[in-house]
Amino acid sequence: MKRKTLTVLFALSIGAAALGVFTACRQDVLTLEDLIKDGYTCEVVFDLAGGASGSGDRAREELHQYVQPGSIVVRPGDNNYSGPAPVREGYTLGGYWTGSKDGEGNITYEKKWDFGKDKVSGNLTLYAKWLENYKLTVHYGENYSLSAEFEVSQNEDGVPSPVSEPSLVGYTALAYYADRAAAEEGGADGENALSFPYTAPFSEGEPRVEVWANTLEGEYTVVRGRQDFRLYAGTNIYLLADIDFEGAAVDFPNAYNGTFLGNGHKLSNFTVTRNSSNTNGDTYFGLFKALGGTAVLDDVTFENFTLNITLINSRSNFHYVVGALAGQADSGAKLNKVELVGTLNCSVIAEKLEETVAEQFLGEADEGVLITDCNYAAVEVNKSAYTRS
Repeated sequence: MKRKTLTVLFALSIGAAALGVFTACRQDVLTLEDLIKDGYTCEVVFDLAGGASGSGDRAREELHQYVQPGSIVVRPGDNNYSGPAPVREGYTLGGYWTGSKDGEGNITYEKKWDFGKDKVSGNLTLYAKWLENYKLTVHYGENYSLSAEFEVSQNEDGVPSPVSEPSLVGYTALAYYADRAAAEEGGADGENALSFPYTAPFSEGEPRVEVWANTLEGEYTVVRGRQDFRLYAGTNIYLLADIDFEGAAVDFPNAYNGTFLGNGHKLSNFTVTRNSSNTNGDTYFGLFKALGGTAVLDDVTFENFTLNITLINSRSNFHYVVGALAGQADSGAKLNKVELVGTLNCSVIAEKLEETVAEQFLGEADEGVLITDCNYAAVEVNKSAYTRS
């Protein structure tokens, strides 16, 4: 093929019917005149109507394609030659339309262009139609005095996307409601609570929807079922139901520094196993090995648990301290309405058996630990000499 030394117009993008010419002559440089000479006589202008294709210095408010009469055109963004798909902040593209623009820039839209079927017969301008995104306003916090707004996208026909549960910085949502009265009545788990993904009742005449959230200040893991229970050193827990582990093994963190709000619920039927080998230096043991000075356990019951502890390190400087709840509680820890009902089995190497402390509640507690209305009388403690199997 003979090489052409021509210049391409900067805003030019090649339509579907022109792709073969561009590909076959990829070492050639084409001008508009060159395309017209080859029969690409129909200019299609995409007026982006406030949107932009590309970014920075390469952003364009218009895109152009040149095609042969009777050809389809390529939707901007559908291939590498049609230019980047246009965007407009806060809007969703509602397709490209035939129409007209007056002297003040107002567009009258007539017919939506079907890129799979409609064909070009002459020069044509297609106008981008932008649909303002919907807004979801969430009222939350004490007396619902705080609010946050979230943008909700839609498809090009204006159908809103289902809304994922919003993230409220510094707060944890317990439940969302469609009106304030329902929120005030429903609390954390009312029957009228919204579920997510949420299909909000947006419409062209109702672009904004409000919801009310009952929240906790801070970040909590809300536990409604066994699948939600994940406890780590700094996890804040908010129980909304009794959790029956059905005899399963459960992991508790070694040192706990979070807030555990039981709301009168219980964790039941579980097993925790801990041990001290010949190589580690742990000396405190319990469901939690230790409760830090910021730990809060409130209104929760640990029921029908089995705590198996094996202590086999005989080093002379080790002094084992065991409590069913925790081996150690640091000053500042707060324990209120904590009830324990279960069994503590403590198997200790013979040399350490007599001196090992094994208590129904806490092995040791600093002076500044606040304990109120706690009940652990139903904990059975079994301390025995360790026998190698």
